[in-house]
Amino acid sequence: MGRYAEFGDAFVYGKFELGEQTLSLRAGRHTLIYGESLFLGANAIAAAQGPVDLVKALSLPNVQFKEVARPVNQVSGSLSLSENVSIGGYLQFQWKEHRLPAAGSYFSGADFVGPGADLLIHPFAAMSPGGSPFASRGRDYKGSHGGQWGLQLKVRAGDVDYGIYAAHYDDKAPIAVVNVPSIATGSGRFGGGVYNLMYAKDISVYGVSASTVVGGINVAGELSTRRNVPLVVPGDLILNTSVASPDNDRNTPYARGNSLHLNLSAISVLPGNSLWDAASVVAEFAFNRVLGVTHRPAQDFFSSLNATHTRDASAMRVVFQPEFFQVVPSVDLQVPIGLGYGLGGRSAVVSLSPERGGDFSIGINATIDRTWQAGLNYTRYFGEAGAATSVKSVGPYASYQQYYKDRDFIAFSIQRTF
Repeated sequence: MGRYAEFGDAFVYGKFELGEQTLSLRAGRHTLIYGESLFLGANAIAAAQGPVDLVKALSLPNVQFKEVARPVNQVSGSLSLSENVSIGGYLQFQWKEHRLPAAGSYFSGADFVGPGADLLIHPFAAMSPGGSPFASRGRDYKGSHGGQWGLQLKVRAGDVDYGIYAAHYDDKAPIAVVNVPSIATGSGRFGGGVYNLMYAKDISVYGVSASTVVGGINVAGELSTRRNVPLVVPGDLILNTSVASPDNDRNTPYARGNSLHLNLSAISVLPGNSLWDAASVVAEFAFNRVLGVTHRPAQDFFSSLNATHTRDASAMRVVFQPEFFQVVPSVDLQVPIGLGYGLGGRSAVVSLSPERGGDFSIGINATIDRTWQAGLNYTRYFGEAGAATSVKSVGPYASYQQYYKDRDFIAFSIQRTF
């Protein structure tokens, strides 16, 4: 992973006056974020708009969603119809999966996904002619480079900004599917069958948002629904026994359905006092609900829908950061203190945090001459320990436990602006 470098955004930009309207266009490699989410974008409208860098998200605690979004090739634009009304949209020409930690790396949650993943250990060795418990990785069923788009309408009324959104996308998270009949035939490089990674296609999202300032605090919220969304979360393992010629579109071996998502956030800037020169609090709450199941293929061994999930699930993240100016000449200090916590529930749609578990972090950042930035941060994970996939008899479903329990870490970073 560390041997490679890549460009971030690379696009051409134009701004045009059309009478009393202004048209802004971008074409090329860039990111785009709709809605009001800050940290928990996986639960928000922005989840439709591109892949994220989970390696960066795990390595940099309290990082905001916009900072881990990965750019894709697309054309996007916005047109101001009046001083208070604008419309926008995008059309993507590239699909990319999420960047996951490499198999076997420090932040890897499961060795059968991520760069370098090529085998999956299953409990059906007795079915294999050679007694092998190792399924080898077959082809990946990926998303399409076309057919992914989004639209937004932004309206300002008084002191409130409103938004209406629609988007269509293919998912960027892999779903591991074991082809059980291939175990019985001794297929695969290890004679224990074949598994595939599937990326669900043809998902739609519709949502609304609002933001304003109340008592000096910026508050915002968004409500959205996803249609034809896969009802699978990291850790779920699909054992396909009955779906012939499965795909990641209409003949999926996993369940699909509709869901409801709510994100609420607040940003508050605190004045200086005897303890700090300035401070800020940034917080977000996320909630999701399964509205219904529209596709649930029958499987012989275990249900294609996680039998342990709950209808509702919620999580939160808050970051408090006091600041100290000119501690020594030309040096400002920030002390970010962050907490992420799974408040309750076992979502079948998106996993934001372990059930009643999470992470706590504290660090110190130095800004030198407004040019150099250096940071040192400690992160501790808490909650009931467990593997990503449950080892209990309920089935090969997500455990909703803290699989980073033994992976507390200290991170050091340095960067320079030009």
